[in-house]
Amino acid sequence: MSRQQTRGIVLSRSLSGEADYICSIFTKDRGREKFIFKGIRKSRKRPRSASEPGTILDIIYYTGKSGPLNTVSEFDIASSCGAIRGSSNSIFSLCYMLELIDATTGFGDINERIYSLLSAGIDSLGKTEHPLHFLIFFTARYMDMQGIMPETESCSWCGRGEGAELFLDPVSLRMSCSGCSGGGKAVNSTASRYLRHCLRDKFSRIEPNNYDRELISPLFFSLRAYIENYFSVKLKSADMLVKT
Repeated sequence: MSRQQTRGIVLSRSLSGEADYICSIFTKDRGREKFIFKGIRKSRKRPRSASEPGTILDIIYYTGKSGPLNTVSEFDIASSCGAIRGSSNSIFSLCYMLELIDATTGFGDINERIYSLLSAGIDSLGKTEHPLHFLIFFTARYMDMQGIMPETESCSWCGRGEGAELFLDPVSLRMSCSGCSGGGKAVNSTASRYLRHCLRDKFSRIEPNNYDRELISPLFFSLRAYIENYFSVKLKSADMLVKT
């Protein structure tokens, strides 16, 4: 067995036996990996919170000779997301972010940019009073990072961009100007502008109060549906956001 160390973000966990947790963790240097915390559920010395989704850990672990499961021997909690866990909206948003990464990345697919996006995203989610606005920002940035975000700065049909009012098709995410939209169903222009803003600027430079929550909420569900179709997954945590 090989002894190694890394920093990672817990994406999900499941109970194994009576005392162990198996966690999916997105690590900084190895991508998504599976780790087992032996005996942590009944331990009096090691906090169970280390295995909670959203926790950021420094881990010392052993890799097995066969199979993908790594055994955690030591850990330090770098962040337990305390600022997020006090708000149900923020908790549901965190669950969605974690499930999004867990469901759409492969084991051992190293991508430090995704790790940085998720790490910074958890920090930003704990600070913002507008979790839905941030969730759209995070999702759009992740899609762009994965190379699956369609062109948003100009009409997909005629190429008009600068000064044109653009509308987003909720299925294909292609932009259309008023002349090319054909009067079909489209996400409103406010949400379309917000999407372009998310892809151009840092979240700290966006003023959420300029974008009404009710007007941009259809955008979130369009992005979710596009991801689910593209990756052939079901993001169940998004259903919790519908109820809030």
